Amino acid sequence: MYTLVPIEPDESVTCPCSNDENMQIMGIMSFEGDPWAGTVNISIDNISTSIIQTLIGKSKGDLFGRSVALSSDMKLLAIAAPFADVYSKKRRKIRMKSNVGAIYVYKKYIDSNQYEEIVHVQGRCATEMLGIYGLSFVETSNSVILYAWGVKGCDINGDNANAYLISRDV
Repeated sequence: MYTLVPIEPDESVTCPCSNDENMQIMGIMSFEGDPWAGTVNISIDNISTSIIQTLIGKSKGDLFGRSVALSSDMKLLAIAAPFADVYSKKRRKIRMKSNVGAIYVYKKYIDSNQYEEIVHVQGRCATEMLGIYGLSFVETSNSVILYAWGVKGCDINGDNANAYLISRDV
């Protein structure tokens, strides 16, 4: 099982997109059927006709695929759904925070050559739109950090960058 642990973002990190000459990951917004429903197509050799996997958003209107990031070894894939809503139940009342956003992290398994969701995180406050301005992996020899940029920050400083240490629970 994997977890995303919020950490203090490094302000020097900018938001590049992962790019590999042999693999293309493309988020596609669909205006047919469910408005703003997104999908992410994964293809090889930059040929859109050689799609090897399609990942579909969790709920209509979440803008799944607005931002994507791929780790340098192509084993981790992060996908933003910045218009995702969060529902909570408090004292028998259902409350909704609108456009909080969510980030889904997928791992590529060698035996199936497919990406499977391993963990996700939701934004913390209404209209944060977590991930709308991009995602990026920062990798060191012993850790992987996922950066996600939103419209606004939910902490006292109001920073729009969020950082999450990806760790594996033992």
